[in-house]
Amino acid sequence: MAFSPEERVQRKLHYALVDEVDSILIDEARTPLIISGPAEDSSEMYKKVNKIIPHLIRQEKEDSDTFQGEGHFSVDEKARQVNLTERGLVLIEELLVQEGIMDEGESLYSPANIMLMHHVTAALRAHALFTATWITL
Repeated sequence: MAFSPEERVQRKLHYALVDEVDSILIDEARTPLIISGPAEDSSEMYKKVNKIIPHLIRQEKEDSDTFQGEGHFSVDEKARQVNLTERGLVLIEELLVQEGIMDEGESLYSPANIMLMHHVTAALRAHALFTATWITL
């Protein structure tokens, strides 16, 4: 125990290290992340689902100039979320059955298809929210 400031051995901290993982956890604090554990190779499933997503039509807001009726998914850019509409759910299930990814009569929302739903949502978010912006000089 130190009785005076001169007897202390640890100085005040003057810096902090923030690596990539910490930065992600700080910047995206609203999204829980699992950053450790065994990884499974699901790249083939992403590729299959990625081919289906371009068939879906984005639903525009009714008050916009480009509104043309009900689309297959809606986008909440502020929350960075995408949601399938009823029409979109029916179409995506039909396309998944045609591609042989899902069995006929199954629901995308059934517990057995939870990973498939994750792949669909991830691909839909990638197409709708994360588009490349090119700057030419």
